Amino acid sequence: MKEEVKDFLSTNLGKVIGLTIGVVLGIIYLFFGFFKMIVFIALAAIGYFIGTKIDRNEDIRDLIERFLPNHWR
Repeated sequence: MKEEVKDFLSTNLGKVIGLTIGVVLGIIYLFFGFFKMIVFIALAAIGYFIGTKIDRNEDIRDLIERFLPNHWR
C-alpha cells in the first residue's frame, strides 16, 4: 500500500500540490458564503491545471505570459 502511494506521488506530485493549493484556497472562500462555491471549483480546477503543467515539465511562465497584457511583461 505504501509503495503504491509513493509511486502515485512520484508521478503526480505537481497535480497533488496544485490541487491541494486550490482546495485550501477554495475552503477559505467557502467560509465567506455558500455562493462562492463556484470560486472554490474554479480554484481547484486551476490548481489541478497548474499541477498538470508541472508534471509535464512545461514552463508555467509561458502560460502566464499568454494571459498577461503586453504592458505587464
